Amino acid sequence: MTMRSLRRRLIVVVVTSVATGFLLTAALTWRIVSDAATRDFDARLANALGELALAVDFGDDKILSLSREPEDPAFNRPNSGWYWRIAKGEVTLARSRSLRLGELPAVPDVAAGGTPGELPLSLTLPASGPSGEDLRLRNRVVPLRDGAITLDITVAGPARDIGSEVWRSMRWLLLGLVIIAVILSGLLILEIGSGLRPLRVLAQDIECASRGEIARLKPSNYLELSPLTSSINDLIEQVEIVVGRARAHAGNLAHAIKTPLSLISARNEMRGAGQDSEIGYGVGTIRRQIDHHLRRARFAGKVRLASDRVPVTSVIDDILLVMERGYRDRGLSITASVDDGAVFLGEREDLEEMIGNLVENACKWTRSIVVIVVRHSAESLDIHIEDDGPGLPEYERQRALERGRRLDETVAGSGIGLSIVADLVELYGGDIDLQTAELGGLSASLRLPSMPLTTRVV
Repeated sequence: MTMRSLRRRLIVVVVTSVATGFLLTAALTWRIVSDAATRDFDARLANALGELALAVDFGDDKILSLSREPEDPAFNRPNSGWYWRIAKGEVTLARSRSLRLGELPAVPDVAAGGTPGELPLSLTLPASGPSGEDLRLRNRVVPLRDGAITLDITVAGPARDIGSEVWRSMRWLLLGLVIIAVILSGLLILEIGSGLRPLRVLAQDIECASRGEIARLKPSNYLELSPLTSSINDLIEQVEIVVGRARAHAGNLAHAIKTPLSLISARNEMRGAGQDSEIGYGVGTIRRQIDHHLRRARFAGKVRLASDRVPVTSVIDDILLVMERGYRDRGLSITASVDDGAVFLGEREDLEEMIGNLVENACKWTRSIVVIVVRHSAESLDIHIEDDGPGLPEYERQRALERGRRLDETVAGSGIGLSIVADLVELYGGDIDLQTAELGGLSASLRLPSMPLTTRVV
C-alpha cells in the first residue's frame, strides 16, 4: 500500500490556493489599472481636443485661424502617434506637425452629420496612421458663426501607450504580489508543520510506549487529540489487564497440574527399587514443560509494554558472583567488559535468564576461561559470551536451541536453557547466533533492541 503524506497534501492545497488567489488578484488589478490608464489616456485626448476647440476660429474671409496649438510636445514630434486635425467636410484645414502630410482615418458618419457637441465616440481604429500604428481617436463637431459653419476636430493617440502605462504601473505591483504570495505560502507551510507537530509528538510517545520508555501517553493539550490519547491509554490498560489475567490462569493451571504430578512422583518413589523409570521420566518431562510455559507466560505480552530500564552492569555482577561461587573448585577465569550506561529495556528477570543460561552453559563446558562482552549503541544491545571449551559443530548449533535438546547426557541439565534464551530473544525482537569462539570454544551472541542513548528531542 502506497503511503500518502498528509503534510505534502496540505502544502499542495496551500500553494494551489495562494497561486489561484495571486492570479485572480493580478487579473483583477490588471483590469482596474487598465481601465484607469484608458481613462487617463482619454482625458489627455479630451484636453487636447478642448484646447483646439477654444483656439479655433473662422473669419469673414473664410480663412481658418488658430490662436494656439495644444501644449503637449508629443504633437510636434514627427510620427509620434499623437496627431490632431481640423477639417471642414472632407477638406483638411490644419493638422499637427507630427502628422506631416498624413491623414487620420475617417470617423463614422454620425460624427460628421450628428448634433453639434462632443460625441460619445472613443474607438481603437485599425492601423491607418502615418506609421501604421493602432490609434485611439476622439472627435468633436464644433459650430462657429452661430452654427453657420461646423468644423470637425479630431485628436488621436497611439493605443500602445495604454499598454505601456499599464505595464509600468503593474510591474512593481506584480512583483509585490509575488513577494506577498511567496511569504504567505512560506508562513502557511510553517504553520502546517506547526499544526502537525502534535501528531509527530503523539507518534513519538506511542513509539516510546511500545518500547517501554513510558507506561502511558501524556495527556494532550489539544482538544482534537485528547480523545485519541485517552483511547490509546485505555487500550494499553486493557491489554495489560488481559495479559495479567492470562498469566494468572496459566499459573493456576500449572499449580493444578503440579499437585497431582507431585502425588504421582511421590507414589512412584515410595516403591523404592521397584519404581517405574518411565513414570519418573514422564513426570520430569511434564514438569519441565510446565516450567517452560510458565516462563513464557510470565514475559509474553510484557515486552512491548515494559517500562523498566535495567542496568546491565548490575545483572552481570550478580551472575558473576553466583558463577564464581558455584564453580570455585574448578578455578575458572570469568571476565566481563560492559559499556558504561548500558541498559536493557525490559524485565530484569528476563535479562538474568538470558545471560545466566548462556554463562552457565559456558561454565559447564569451558576448560578455564569464560569471557563476557556487552556493547551498547543507539541501535542495539549486543551481548557476547564465549569460552575455550570443545565448542559445537556447525550442524549441532541450531539443534542446541531446540527445547529439551541435550547434546551430551553426561552433563547435568534439563536441556531447555538455551531454548528459553532463544524464546526470550525472539519475543524481545532480537537475534541469537552461535559460532566458533576465538578461544576455540562456543561463542553465543545476543543482539537485542536498544533504547537510544541520547535524549529524545521533539
